Amino acid sequence: MRGDLMDYKKYRRWFFIKNLIICMLITVGLTAFAYRMELETLLNQLQSIENRENDIVVERIRKQFTEIIGDLYILAELSSTRKFANSANVTSLDELESDFLNLAKRKKIYQKISYIDTEGEFIAGVQYNETLDNASLLKRRQSNPDVDVYEDTKSIFKNQVYVSSFDMTIENTNSAIPHIKFAIGVYDDNNSRKGIVILDYMGDKLLELMDQYSFYENRSENFILNRDGESLKVSQSLRQKILEKKSPEKIFFKKVFPEEWEKMTDASSGDFFSVNGFYVYTTFFPLLEIYKAGRDFENFALSEQGGMDITKYSWKLVSHIPVKSMNFLKFNIIKKYTALDFSLLAIIALILWILADESMNKKIAEKNLMLQNEELKKANDMKDKFFSIIAHDLKTPFTGLLGLMEILMKKQGNLSEERKERFLKEIYRTLKHTYNLLENLLQWSRLQTQNIDFSPTELKLKELLQDTVSLLSINASRKDIVISMDVADEKVVYGDSKMLQVIFRNILSNAIKYTGREGNIQISAISNDGEVEISIKDNGIGMSREILSRIFDKNTKYSTLGTENEIGTGLGLILVKEFLRRNNGRIIADSEVGNGTEFKITLPSKRWL
Repeated sequence: MRGDLMDYKKYRRWFFIKNLIICMLITVGLTAFAYRMELETLLNQLQSIENRENDIVVERIRKQFTEIIGDLYILAELSSTRKFANSANVTSLDELESDFLNLAKRKKIYQKISYIDTEGEFIAGVQYNETLDNASLLKRRQSNPDVDVYEDTKSIFKNQVYVSSFDMTIENTNSAIPHIKFAIGVYDDNNSRKGIVILDYMGDKLLELMDQYSFYENRSENFILNRDGESLKVSQSLRQKILEKKSPEKIFFKKVFPEEWEKMTDASSGDFFSVNGFYVYTTFFPLLEIYKAGRDFENFALSEQGGMDITKYSWKLVSHIPVKSMNFLKFNIIKKYTALDFSLLAIIALILWILADESMNKKIAEKNLMLQNEELKKANDMKDKFFSIIAHDLKTPFTGLLGLMEILMKKQGNLSEERKERFLKEIYRTLKHTYNLLENLLQWSRLQTQNIDFSPTELKLKELLQDTVSLLSINASRKDIVISMDVADEKVVYGDSKMLQVIFRNILSNAIKYTGREGNIQISAISNDGEVEISIKDNGIGMSREILSRIFDKNTKYSTLGTENEIGTGLGLILVKEFLRRNNGRIIADSEVGNGTEFKITLPSKRWL
C-alpha cells in the first residue's frame, strides 16, 4: 500500500507540474501580448503628451519672442540710447550702461547686452552671470566679439529686427551657453543710423520652457534643432571641450545622431525608435513666430536673413527619452506584469494542487474500490475453498472413522486383540490428523477475517524454539530423529509469540514428517543488520523444484505423505507465510530430492512498528 501511495503522489505531482507548465505557457503568452499592447499604448500616450506639450511650448516661445522684441524696441527708443546716438559722450554712455544693467538683472534671460557703432566697434555692454545672479559691465571699446552679427545687420533699416541662428559663444572660461542673438538698429533724431543693440538671448531658456511642460521631465531630454541640425543641447563633455578650445563651436545634432536627423527631416512631426531611444518631434517656424510676435509693434519688420523665407525656416522641437529611461519604463511594465503573473500563477498553482489532490484521491478511491472488489472476490474464493476443504478433507477422515467404528461395533467379539489395537491406532492417527487440520483451518480463517490477535513483543528466540522442540519431541523420538540446536541465549526476535510458535511448529513438524528414521534436524540462528535468520535444515527426502515452487501458493492446497505415510493438511506453509508477513518477516526454502530441505526464516530483532 505504501508503494501504491508513492505512485499516487507521483501521479499528483505529474498532474500538477504538467498543467502548471501549460498554464504558465498560456499566462506568459497572454502577458507578452498584454505587454506589447500596453507598450504600444504607452508610446501613443507619450506621442500625444509630447505633441500637446510642444503646442504649449510653441505658444510660450512666441510669448518669449514677443517679450524680446519688446525689449529691443524699448532699448532702441530709450532716452539714454537716443542721447548717446545724438551725442556720444561719457555721460550718455554711463546712462546707457546703467539701463543695460537694469534690464539684464531684471529679465535674467540675456547673457549679454551690447552696443556696436556703425563701424563695427564694440562700444559698451553688460554681461549677466546666471550662476551668481549678477550683471557686470564689460570693458568699453574693446574688440568686437559679434563681427558676424555686425556684418549681417549692415543692411537692416529702422525698426527691422535681426535674429541669428543658434550659436555657441566663448567669452570667458566660466560658461559655455548656447544662445540666439537679436539685434535692432539705433537711429538719431535725424533718422541716421548710429549703431545696433544686440541681445544675446540664453538659448537654454527655451529648453527650460520645454522642461517645464515635460511629463517625463526626470527621464526625457529636450532639444531644439535649427535647419542645419545645430542643437541648443550641450553635454557636459562637449561644454568642457568648448571651454578648453576657447573658440566658438557649434553643436551639430545631425553629426552625432545622423540616422535620427535623417528621419526627422523626412516629416514635419512624428515619433520613432532608434538605438538611442524614443523620439517625438514637431516642426516649429521661429522666424514666422517672431514675425507674428512683432506685428504688435509699430513699423515692425524682420530682417530677410540672407534671403531666407520666414515660412520655410524651421526648427525641430524634439523630446528624447534615452534607451536607459525607456528600459526603465519598460521595466516598470514588466515588473507589473511579472507581479501579476506570479499572483495568477500562485492562484493557479493552488487551484491545480487542489485539483491534483482531488484527482489523486479519486484515483485512490478507485483503487481502493478495485482492491475491495478484489478482496471480496478473494473472500468468496476463500469461502469456497474453506467449504471445499471442509467438504472433502474433513469428510474423508470422518468417513474412515465411521467405517472403523462400525467394524469394531459389529465384529467386536470376532476381532483379535491385535486387530483391535491396529484399528484403535488408526482411529487415533485419523483423529489427530483431523484435529490438526481443524486447528489450521481455524487459524487460517481467523487470519483471513482479520480476527486474530496480534501483539508483538521482544522474545527470546532460544526459548521459543525449545518450547517447539519439546512439543514435537515425541513425534521425533518415534522415528529416532535427532534434533540439534545452535542458537545463542541472547538472541531475540520481535513478533507475536503465538504466531511465531505456529510458524516454528509447522516448519519443524514438516521436517520430522519428511525425515526418515535415525535422521537429524539442525536448528541455527545468525544475526544480520537488525534481523535474525533462523535455519531449520533436515536430511530427509527433499522436494523437486516443481513442488518447491508450489508450497507457498495459497491458491494451491498441496500435501504429500511423510516417510511413514504421515498425512498433511496442505495449509501449514500457507499459514507460515501469512504469519511471517504480519510479523514483518520472510521465508525461503531450498531443497533437492534425496538431500533434504532447508527453510530460512528471517525475523526483525527490534521494534519495527
